[in-house]
Amino acid sequence: MKIEEVRDIAKLKLPRGKTKAAYSSSVHRGLQFVLKPHKKAWYHRYQKPGGGRTTKLLGTQYPDTDYADAVALLQSNKAMLAKGLDPVDQAQAGFRAKRQQQYLKGASVEQRYRLSTLAAAFLEHCEATTRTGTVVRYRSSLGVHLLPNFGGIDVRYFHYPDFEVFIHQLAKQSPSAARHAFAVLRAMFSYLVAERVVEANPLLGRKQLTKATRVYPRDSYLTHQQIHKFVNELPQQDIPDDAKIILMVQLQSGLRIGEVCGLEWAQVDTKAGVIHHVAESMKGGERAQTALSKGLLHTLVAWKKQTAKRKRLFSQEWNTAAMVDLVRNNLRDWIVFTTHDIRRTVATTLQELGCPEEIRRRIANHKVSQGIGQAYDKSQQIKLQLYWLEHWADALDGLKLDPHYLDNDEVDSERAALLAQLGGSL
Repeated sequence: MKIEEVRDIAKLKLPRGKTKAAYSSSVHRGLQFVLKPHKKAWYHRYQKPGGGRTTKLLGTQYPDTDYADAVALLQSNKAMLAKGLDPVDQAQAGFRAKRQQQYLKGASVEQRYRLSTLAAAFLEHCEATTRTGTVVRYRSSLGVHLLPNFGGIDVRYFHYPDFEVFIHQLAKQSPSAARHAFAVLRAMFSYLVAERVVEANPLLGRKQLTKATRVYPRDSYLTHQQIHKFVNELPQQDIPDDAKIILMVQLQSGLRIGEVCGLEWAQVDTKAGVIHHVAESMKGGERAQTALSKGLLHTLVAWKKQTAKRKRLFSQEWNTAAMVDLVRNNLRDWIVFTTHDIRRTVATTLQELGCPEEIRRRIANHKVSQGIGQAYDKSQQIKLQLYWLEHWADALDGLKLDPHYLDNDEVDSERAALLAQLGGSL
C-alpha cells in the first residue's frame, strides 16, 4: 500500500509481530513513512553520490513533521543530491560546526564558572552526600544530555528560554530523560547557590516543565520473535565485543546495565555460584546477590578466556551512559529497544513462566519487603533465584532455535466448539 492511499496516517499501526513497517510514496520518489514501536517519522531513501543506498530522517517525528513538511525537506535533499552533495554528510557537517561553535563559546568562559567544571564538583559532592543510585542517574543525565549541549556555558548567565526549548525537544524523544535532565540541573544550581557561585537558582519554582514532561511507565519489552533475533544476531552486530557481552549478560541475568558494566571478576563467587553486588554499586544502596545460571556461566567462562588479565569484566569506558548511547545510535536499525527494555523482558517472561513476584523482585534487585520486613527479611533466596533463572536460561535456548518455543499451540476442542456456537473463533 502507498502512503497516499492511507486515509488516516495517525491511525496506522504496526502489523502484528513486526517491529518496523515502511510505506512508500507513489508521488514522491524516495519518500517513506516508517512505523516503529515508539516512533512514526518520514524518511528519504536515496542513492548516495559515492554509491550505496541510505536513509535520512526528515525533520522530527510525526505529527510534528507532517506530509507537507516532509515533501519540502525531501525536495531540499534532492537539490543537494543534484549538486553531488550527500544530505547526511551535510547534516553531520552542520552538527560538527554547531558543536565547534559551542566549544569556542565555552573556551572563553572562566573555568570556575563553566558548567562542565562545576558539574564535576557537584558530582563529587553528591558521591559523599547522596544515595548511589541517585548519583548514577545524575552522572548519566549530565553526560548524555546536559554537558554535550550546555557544558561550555557560564552558569552566571544561564539562559532559561534556551533550556526550555531543549527540554521540550528532549521530551519528544524521551519524557523520562527530559524529567531527569531538568531535576539534575535544578539540584546542581541549588548546590551552586550554597557554594555562592550563583546568587539564585534559575530553575527553582519552575514546575511547568515537569508537568509538561509527565512520565508514564514504559510498557515495552522484547517479544519472543525479537528475543530470537537478539540472541542469534547480536554476535554479528557492528559494535565492540565488550558491548555485546554486556547486553548478553543483562539478558541472561536481568540486572541493570550499570550493575553489569561495573562488575569485577572478584565479585563472581565460583564456590557459592553467585555474583556479589556491593552496596555502593546498587540503586537501593544495599548489598545483593545474583544466582549464576548455566547459560550465564557459559557466557562468563568464554569471556574469562579473553579477559583473564583484567580486574574488571569490561573496560572502564563502558558505563550506563555509554551503553544507552550505543544502543540508541548503533542498534536502532536492528531492533528498537532500550537497555531497560531488556530488564522488562526478563521480568515479563519469568512472569509468563509462573515465577512468583517476590522472586522476580529478588532477581531484578528491587526492594521486596516494606516496613518492619525490611529489617528482618534478609534472605536473597538464592536457591529459588537459581531455579527460575535456569528456567529462563532454558527459555532463551528454546527461543534461540524457535521464536514460537513459548507459545501455547494446544487447542481445547470443547472450548473451540463453544466459541464457534457463539460466533467466535480462536
